[in-house]
Amino acid sequence: MNILMIDGYNVIARGLAKDPKQAMGSEDTRREYREELVRLMKRYCAGKKGLEVRIYFDGTGEGSAPALSDRSVKVFFAKGDQGADNAIIKFCKAYPKPRDIEVASDDWGTLGFHVRSHVGKILTVAELMRRLDSRRCSSGSKSPAQRQEDQALSDGARQSINQTLPASWFR
Repeated sequence: MNILMIDGYNVIARGLAKDPKQAMGSEDTRREYREELVRLMKRYCAGKKGLEVRIYFDGTGEGSAPALSDRSVKVFFAKGDQGADNAIIKFCKAYPKPRDIEVASDDWGTLGFHVRSHVGKILTVAELMRRLDSRRCSSGSKSPAQRQEDQALSDGARQSINQTLPASWFR
């Protein structure tokens, strides 16, 4: 079984939302974007055998995880200090075949480092959006020019990678 793990709010802020600050501003807006992401992933999974999508969100979802989940798409809310990143890392470490996992996130810190070091593949949010593009209904669709801009690493991402990797080499 292949598993696609999604850092939920990271994907919403960097891939679905036209205005990330507004998208994270109220619980109602966050709920709408969570539902949109789940719908997109269910559509993506339709007709694909052997794929499970696991979407992780920070915080609590007011009991909405079971209502959003189905056989192919599972939704989780990381409680307390654990956070979505740590929940994803914990699952990856416990899963017997980590090379069967892909993680979608633009988090180049702890999550990105762990995934690049121990798991099959990390997908940028832009890569995930390209996979979903033909199936997107799109309230927050980006134009082709905007998607092309997302493909290159930002200076901040490059700097973060360059700072994180050497420190990990000497552990």
